[in-house]
Amino acid sequence: METQRLNLPNLPTEILYLILESLGFDDLRSLSCVDKRLRGILIPILFRHVQFSFSTSSLSDLGKLAESQVRQHVRILSYTVPDLLKPGHLDFEYFKRAVFTPDEYIVATAGFYEDEPAARYPSRYMKVYDTLKGTCKDQQKILEKKLDLDTLTTSLRALPRINELKIRVCESLDTGHWEFLPLHFNLTNVDDSFTHHARTVAEALKDARNAGISLGTISLNFLKITSFGPSEGAKFRRLWSAVDSLLEQSTFLCVIGHTVPFELLIDMKLTVKKLELRHCLIFYDTWRKLLEVHRKSLHHIEIYDSKIGGMGEDWCLFHKISPQILSRVLAGFQFTAKESVHHESFFKRVKGWTIELIKSDPSKNAGDVANAL
Repeated sequence: METQRLNLPNLPTEILYLILESLGFDDLRSLSCVDKRLRGILIPILFRHVQFSFSTSSLSDLGKLAESQVRQHVRILSYTVPDLLKPGHLDFEYFKRAVFTPDEYIVATAGFYEDEPAARYPSRYMKVYDTLKGTCKDQQKILEKKLDLDTLTTSLRALPRINELKIRVCESLDTGHWEFLPLHFNLTNVDDSFTHHARTVAEALKDARNAGISLGTISLNFLKITSFGPSEGAKFRRLWSAVDSLLEQSTFLCVIGHTVPFELLIDMKLTVKKLELRHCLIFYDTWRKLLEVHRKSLHHIEIYDSKIGGMGEDWCLFHKISPQILSRVLAGFQFTAKESVHHESFFKRVKGWTIELIKSDPSKNAGDVANAL
């Protein structure tokens, strides 16, 4: 009897949650199969944040989830959107002549297959081509049948508790070891890809809103972008050009990622009312311009795991957000601020600040503004 009381399923709920927080996703998934009580506790955790991508198999899985009982537990959807491949460039003769030649492949992979015979190079080269061609065919099927729009529209209507949709921006093309320029610039359609994805999401959100489902937050996640070169900068700008339609369906914009070029947030002159920043590095001058551009509309800011740099002599030093830093970076603005915690998942919580910008009395000068911390 004593042994039974010490079994995991029989522990008090408070203690059980403390134990579960230390486990990984796969462990939690296994535990959900142990008994009815653990399943009842874990299913809401496992399905709180659902990730899917622009592929027929992933969209199919999302559609099935939206028809299941677990749909009531989904709070966050993360949609990974890639660049779209150009079908005409995957003709094999053109591919091996103008996109990624066998000689380029040998140079790009020389350090990975030194101990293998050269006779195996052709089969590995063909595997790269076949993988890319298969991905391209899959993308074209989605576009022709509008599977992304139909699935997302149906799913958003079926998820009664969803409050955030994340658009996860990935690298131009995930080629594993072969981060080789011809693959990036010759195969992908940078001009149209993210405009398509943003407009598809906006249309699905509009349909959901018409059905009475209001989404709180639109998140743009750039953590998978390691650096912003000309291609990524152009991609980001085109994405923002389509974000206006997204903001019409949501009042809260969240931007995630260390390398996000905030200058583009300023250049696009979007109407942002609520802004959340996660895992960002921000320069002071950019921050101030951002506040000025959105002075009339922006009234709520949340900042988590982010730093601000470029202040005074410490130009290269980035500072964690603190009451002292807030007083400096929000000088001239009337605001209140309080510490807060964002629950990124059951496993991860990040600390930060919630800031309310108060419309200043025009008759008061900056010295009369009281910043409540």
